[in-house]
Amino acid sequence: MIEDFSLNNNSLKLLYANNKIIRTTANDTTGQMVINVKIRCFILLPLRPLTEAETEQVHKIMSACRLNPDEYLLISDKSKFMAWKDKDHIKEIIWMGLTPADWGLDVSLPAHTATTRASQTWIATFDIAELIHNKDAKSTLWKQALQPHFTT
Repeated sequence: MIEDFSLNNNSLKLLYANNKIIRTTANDTTGQMVINVKIRCFILLPLRPLTEAETEQVHKIMSACRLNPDEYLLISDKSKFMAWKDKDHIKEIIWMGLTPADWGLDVSLPAHTATTRASQTWIATFDIAELIHNKDAKSTLWKQALQPHFTT
């Protein structure tokens, strides 16, 4: 039992309710952040707020991939990705509307193709807003990359 629990300026800044991320104070470095070991997939997104429809679509796609919400993490912050990308439990990295080059990595990925890099599978695709409106692109992403990787 925890008694007399309080936070101060050197304590954790935010603990997400879904227990996915612990953010530390602004003075702490990214390397000190903790990531839940259940997370196996990163979905990398441009730095902008997602609409409700976009968020719902990402969750639908990941559900079709047979991943529960506690198994993937939406990331729009390059520093977090760079600090966490080599964790052993991260098996997939999906670039939605970004390329590795956008974040300074010398990697070229073909769209809608699962590419193995070390012990991870990287997949590049269009921005989620584009996937919502472009059914052909979403279908190609599913048939060529996601379905073969996640459901076989």
